[in-house]
Amino acid sequence: IGPYIISGYSGPQIDTTQLIVNNVTCFSPFGSINGLSISGSYSQITWSDPNLTTLNPSTLTPGNYDLIVNDSVGCADTLSILIANFPEPSLDSSNINVIQPNCNQNGSINMLNINGGTSPISIVWLGTTQSTLDIQNLSPGNYSVFIEDSIGCKDSLLNITILPPPSID
Repeated sequence: IGPYIISGYSGPQIDTTQLIVNNVTCFSPFGSINGLSISGSYSQITWSDPNLTTLNPSTLTPGNYDLIVNDSVGCADTLSILIANFPEPSLDSSNINVIQPNCNQNGSINMLNINGGTSPISIVWLGTTQSTLDIQNLSPGNYSVFIEDSIGCKDSLLNITILPPPSID
């Protein structure tokens, strides 16, 4: 009796050819995993998060998720998936410096910062054609800045006022 050789059996295999990972962004507060399938027979799927019970889970927070697929004879396949967090861009005006014009210079706006977002981040000002965070040579008026990251998440700061220079009597 024996030894017995079992050939042609490879155990379960996680198929990722249709895998779609949806990360956390400004458009969706939760991530999801879609398109996973398993070839071969299996008896159990186990995620590192014990609350997950389906092969393609949703409502996921950012982090690593490990999947183990077992069959009844002890063969297994594993997969690790990262749900990333892409925070939306935010204009930080806590240190903004608005310089009003005087008889020697035009106005300017500087010291704005961008926190978060996914590069590249576009900057568009209303009231000027300048496209940087710090802008100079400004005439009196209202200026608004709009930012958008590469995912399409946005923020804005509206109505920053440059006053007319003081009149000379």
